[in-house]
Amino acid sequence: RRHHRCLGTDAAREVGKVEWTDATKKTVLPPVTVDQIRAKYNATKDVLTRVGLFQGYLNEGTLEDLKKYATTTQLKTEAMSALGSYILLPDWESGSYPKVKLEY
Repeated sequence: RRHHRCLGTDAAREVGKVEWTDATKKTVLPPVTVDQIRAKYNATKDVLTRVGLFQGYLNEGTLEDLKKYATTTQLKTEAMSALGSYILLPDWESGSYPKVKLEY
């Protein structure tokens, strides 16, 4: 049961910044729902702020390149800039998952 709960809360810990409390502390944290995580994601309109919510899943070099060339609405690397392409992070729709849109 605990193993399943840990795996199920990985995204919540990253996006919702939920702290894990072990059973010995007898602290009960309110559950973080997908709706709460989606609301936090959608409340951030700046693309770099959204990336900040899941930056732990990106390698450092990629993250730095994205930060260097991003605008408030578009993510791009040096190579993507040269090609005129960029990534959009649209709002996360209910009943779905967060999506990435590549424009070129």
